[in-house]
Order: sequence, then structure tokens, then C-alpha cells
Amino acid sequence: MTKRHPDRDNLQYFVLFTIVKGVLYIAEDGTNYTLHPGDVFLLLPQHHHYSWKKIDQRTEYYWIHFSVRGNWTEDSQPRQMVPNIAIPKQHYFTPAVTLVIKKFQHLQTVALIPLIDRLLKYSVEQNSVGFWQSQQLFIDIIQLIQYAMPTGSVDEALSSRVKNYLINHFAEQVDNQVLANYFHLHPNSITRKFKKASMLPLSSI
Repeated sequence: MTKRHPDRDNLQYFVLFTIVKGVLYIAEDGTNYTLHPGDVFLLLPQHHHYSWKKIDQRTEYYWIHFSVRGNWTEDSQPRQMVPNIAIPKQHYFTPAVTLVIKKFQHLQTVALIPLIDRLLKYSVEQNSVGFWQSQQLFIDIIQLIQYAMPTGSVDEALSSRVKNYLINHFAEQVDNQVLANYFHLHPNSITRKFKKASMLPLSSI
């Protein structure tokens, strides 16, 4: 294939690429990037995007356009946030840092690709149910690709991974044995570790 990515510099939205097959040669403001399967890449709005080399093999990828209403900035790490109102201590977990998506990262896309497929399916349905389902799926995608702050312990890291797994498999029958097989732990062990880190039993999730 000899096609190039379109040459653009006036897009009003972000473009999130997920590479499935082949190699994509893309540039932003004079910086060249070579994207391979498993790479997730973010183009910024109002920047110059173009191909720096023609595609030389069969290449398959997804792209998602999205915009934000609030302010955004390029930074190397999350910034601490201060809420506008007092958050009660008994309130559910509230993030204390900004959402960060890396410019260029390589991920295991086994969980990501099905979410993108479902997002594309629901986004073309002309009804309110499809709209809200696509919005939720987009949130799930962002949760998978966002920069994760280091956790305080191995149990907390496991708890976070379990929560993500449950979110991404909400339509399936998931019990302790399924989780144990996936995370290579004994069912009792994964239940105990999750409760210790989150202060919640798995049955309440």
C-alpha cells in the first residue's frame, strides 16, 4: 500500500490511534513517529499532522476523535487537583490528580480492541441507548489507557486490576474462580487481597 495519512493542521479534536497490524508512519509538528501493533498514540488538536513516509505494507488501525470542554495541557506527569467544594471523608473515592494520557505508549490490547469495536457499533445507532452506551465505553477506554499513578502496595495494584477487569467484563458471569484463573491466584487469596486493599468484599462490586 502507498497511501499516506492526511496532511492536516486545523483539527479541533484529539485523535487516538490504536495500531492493529502493519506499520503507520505519522508526524506531528516535525517529530516523526513509527507506530507498530499494540501502540496507542495521541494526536493533539490544532497541531500539524501528516505522514512522513508512505505505508509500505498492509496496515490496520483504529482512530477515535474526541474533544474536551475544560482546559488541557502537555505535561510529563499528573498534577494535584484541589476540589472546589469540601469532599466528605465518607464519600466514595474521588481522584486527586488530573487525567493523563501518554502521547505514545505500547499496551496489551486484548481488552482494548473489543471495547473500541463495541464503541463503534453503538456510536452509529441513532437512539439514546446507543448514545449512552458509547459514552460509557469511551470512559472505559480512557480508563484502560490513562497513566496510572503508582499504588501503595501490591494488593492495591491487584485491587485496581480486578476492578478494571470487572468493568470490562460487566456483561459476563464473573466469579472468584474466573478471577483466580485470570490473575493466577487461589480464589480465597484474591478475595482476601481485594478486601484488604479496597475495604470491600468482592461480592459488593
